[in-house]
Amino acid sequence: MDRVKRVVAGTWQAVQRNMRGNVAVFATIFTLGNFGRQMAFPYLSLYILALGGRPEQIGQVGSLAPLLGLVVFPLGGYLADHVGRVKLVGTMMLIAAAIELIYALAPTWQWLLLAALLMGVGSMQFPASSALIADSTLPQERSRAIAIMNTISMLPAMAAPWVAGLVVDGVGVDPGVRYLYGFMALANAVSGVIALRWLRETQPATGDGFRLTMLPRLLRDTYNDVPRLVRAMSGSVRAMLVIAVLGFAVNAIVGPFWVVYAVEEMGLSATQWGSILLLETVVRNLTLLPAGVLGDRLGRSRCMIASLLMLAVALPLFIVVQGYVGVLAVRLVIGVANALFIPTSIALLADTVPREFRG
Repeated sequence: MDRVKRVVAGTWQAVQRNMRGNVAVFATIFTLGNFGRQMAFPYLSLYILALGGRPEQIGQVGSLAPLLGLVVFPLGGYLADHVGRVKLVGTMMLIAAAIELIYALAPTWQWLLLAALLMGVGSMQFPASSALIADSTLPQERSRAIAIMNTISMLPAMAAPWVAGLVVDGVGVDPGVRYLYGFMALANAVSGVIALRWLRETQPATGDGFRLTMLPRLLRDTYNDVPRLVRAMSGSVRAMLVIAVLGFAVNAIVGPFWVVYAVEEMGLSATQWGSILLLETVVRNLTLLPAGVLGDRLGRSRCMIASLLMLAVALPLFIVVQGYVGVLAVRLVIGVANALFIPTSIALLADTVPREFRG
């Protein structure tokens, strides 16, 4: 009992040390964003079918989602340095809110192709937000700080898929998913305002701003710098880059069809699928903080490897298991693996990338 009390006291002290400044602001922003995403994203595939699309169109929408992001992602690092990280994060959130209204108002599934393509613009904020978080956390407690931030931001979102499932089952996929994307747009708009108002720069911008006429030159200069940056990367950063690319590819291929397979093939209802995601989120959140502690004590690389091995076992089992309990078991393992991967991977990246190259 005394040990439990010490662990609880130590955790509370860590929360007090880290939940301030930019980290507290990001926790608030991520809370809003996670709730909106966890409501809308799980049911996008059913929405495509409801608007007249076929399963192959689900794949088309999913394949377009990362396309523009891959093109503009390196530009995000350049803009973070030359325009300012805070301005970039807040502006991208407001742009994302506008794009999400396309989802909410789409008359046919073809409009979702446009929205999915444009959503890639939002990826430009990630270098800036990662740099702000890295600069705002203590190196010796970075995994724990990130885990605390993610745990706090995911707590309200735990119920989001289940609530969304009730909405979808109650009023139908259309207009139910429209309401979900409308809420998501509102959440991102509020997040953008919060970011612009309360985030603080950790490193001053080095450039003189941005104008649209500069875009062709910026793209050229940014991509000309990519080979040099890759050569300058350490082996750890290169390995993480490969893992990230593979992870994005697998998620883009498989992710949109989880709910379709569960509902159309296994016979689960939208509410049942939402309850599975709720329980997965609960388990993931309960595991996040211990995972952050393990990352600090046992090493980031070991924890990342363990999480990847768990995913390699769990993912193929989804097409083997049957019924609600089987699907739940697979998703719970995935939740634990993700909880182990998220804080340790972010902390390892922050550890291995010099401060001057962050963003």
